[in-house]
Amino acid sequence: MELPQITLEQIQERCTEQSFTRGVDYFYADAISNPVFHDYTLSATCEGTDIDPYRVTVELMPTRIDAAHCSCLYDWGGDCKHIVALLLTCFHNPETILSLEPLFATLASEPSSSLLRIISELLKHAPELVPIVQELSDGFPTSPSSGPLSSVMVYREEIDRLFRQESPEQDGLHHVLIQLEGLRRHAESLARSGETESALSLLHALIHQSIARHSATLRQNELPLFVEKCTKVFTEVVVNAQEPVAIHEHCQMLLQLSFDADLLFTPLLTGLLEQICLTEDTVDLQIAIEQYLYENPDRLAHVQLLLAIRSN
Repeated sequence: MELPQITLEQIQERCTEQSFTRGVDYFYADAISNPVFHDYTLSATCEGTDIDPYRVTVELMPTRIDAAHCSCLYDWGGDCKHIVALLLTCFHNPETILSLEPLFATLASEPSSSLLRIISELLKHAPELVPIVQELSDGFPTSPSSGPLSSVMVYREEIDRLFRQESPEQDGLHHVLIQLEGLRRHAESLARSGETESALSLLHALIHQSIARHSATLRQNELPLFVEKCTKVFTEVVVNAQEPVAIHEHCQMLLQLSFDADLLFTPLLTGLLEQICLTEDTVDLQIAIEQYLYENPDRLAHVQLLLAIRSN
């Protein structure tokens, strides 16, 4: 994931003139240490007037700054000087910010025993992280062992709970998207470890609930981008599966969703189904499309999907 591009104007409009000036001083004094970037979250420590460094976190979106927090006591409007210093680091010296993606890619191949040892050492040195780890472990969905339909339903309930935790009126979708991205990567990890069915069920649930919740969110352009990512990963998992995949139920549910969903999502879903049709026996799917089209004859994307299946 590339570091988002932000502007000086975006930094300045979030703070007072005094905070910006002091932030510039802190930036040139190299007060920012260990800046890292992951999941659209930029974080670092910043030397200040306190004995211990302040912890600074900035939530970014692809083209803007979403939110920021610092452990200092500043409360006089806008971002504090420590946040400004970190944002200036992102603007002037992006090459000094460490992306955690390679680290997590390495950790994904580690056995669970090694990961537990790493977590144990981490919590010994940073006990303030214990509540975060506990919260995530309590809320993270496990891999259901039943069939695709029931697995998707279980994941959908867990994902819908994430949406319910944040109020659209408070613009909380960004925090949900961070967790959804984590689940998407978890699905990729499941696929790499050979748990193809669980990976597909999780991706299917992410697609379904993102579409279902789209109309209730304020940032309606971000969920379609996330759904597009999930459909691409879903296709890759099916195509690269080393063992036979029970894809029939997924196709039937995704087809029905493509007819029920907002037209914005229809090309993404029909495109996904078309790719699956290149590798799977889809006679039943063709029959289902014909039945749906009889009731909805104006669906151009579905007509194109039917023609693609027949040509294959």
